[in-house]
Order: sequence, then structure tokens, then C-alpha cells
Amino acid sequence: MAKNLFLCRHAHAREALAIEPDIDRELSATGMAEATQTGTFIKGFGLTIDSIIHSSATRTRQTAQKIAEVLHYDLSKLKSRQELYYPSVTTLLKEMAALPESAQTIILISHNPAVSHLVSDFTGSKVYVPTGGCNYFISEATDWASVEWSPYRLKINY
Repeated sequence: MAKNLFLCRHAHAREALAIEPDIDRELSATGMAEATQTGTFIKGFGLTIDSIIHSSATRTRQTAQKIAEVLHYDLSKLKSRQELYYPSVTTLLKEMAALPESAQTIILISHNPAVSHLVSDFTGSKVYVPTGGCNYFISEATDWASVEWSPYRLKINY
């Protein structure tokens, strides 16, 4: 059965305060609206979401929460992964490869440049994913460990 991947970049965050670590930056009002719109975009496909995974940064957690609210997804099932905070493309692929075969549809929320680089790799053309951007891919892979070698088809870029 095909694997559905929503590969998203966190929504717009406010500027960091003078002594605030980057990881603690929160979404701006614009970011809250972007995350809600991303959730509405994903909801439009009518798919059952098996997992929502996000980096440990506050802004990705807040993005995931907003998306989950729109999807009526249980917030207690959100998965935070330190490894997704400014990851490499290889790290994104490793995180996907660790998913159970039974998961058919996932939402992965992380940071640029890795999100844009992976989208570019999957599409074969240079793509920049803006804040709140989400790309829906369908793969014919039967397990997540094969996603790197399986052909992906970009369903839609939001």
C-alpha cells in the first residue's frame, strides 16, 4: 500500500528575544494562521493520519498542535524528536525509516534547509519551502525504510 508523506516546514515564528535560545521561539500571529491553513490543506485530502512528528523546537510543536487541532488528532500522540531540530536530509530520512510499516500517512514538521533540500531531492528540481509550507508526496514504497529509493510523486505543494 502506498505511503503518504506530508513534509512540512514550521509556520512563521516571531523574532527571538535578546537572550532567548532559538529553540524556544514561538509562532507569531501570522504563524498561527499559517499552521491552521496547513491543517486545513491536509484535512482536505480526507486521509487518516497515523503519526505527526515534529522537532523539539517550540515553533514546530506549536505548528504540530495547530495542525492536529484542525485534524481532530489526539494531541497526546504528537511525537517530538530532538533529531529533527535543524536536521540533515539524512536525518529526516532516518526518522522516516524508523516509522512502523503499519503507518500509511504521516506528517513530518521540521526546519529549513533540510525540508527544502529533501523536497528538492524528491521532485528533482530546486524547491524552497516557505514557513508554513507543506508538500504532499505519495510513494509506492511498502515500508518507510525504502522511502529514499522509492519514486515519489508530488501530489501537491502548498
